[in-house]
Amino acid sequence: MSKGFRKRLSLAHLAEGARLAIDALFAHRLRSSLVILGVSIAVATLMGMVAILSGLQAKIVAGKEAHHHHPFVLERAWTTRCP
Repeated sequence: MSKGFRKRLSLAHLAEGARLAIDALFAHRLRSSLVILGVSIAVATLMGMVAILSGLQAKIVAGKEAHHHHPFVLERAWTTRCP
């Protein structure tokens, strides 16, 4: 490959690529529909989890602001032995 060689992407190349993609979708309808279904389920699951976690975070923050007290903390009491 020479230094000055650059591959140009023209509108004809894009149209040909789109036509090949559509032909592949119609040639493999079941596989295409299963992939689309899987991606849709994954996106819906992700959106649901984000909504649940966002609501949980808002509930925790609202509960903490309502009580206005320090959280319960346990510490180990260090004792020294007298000989």
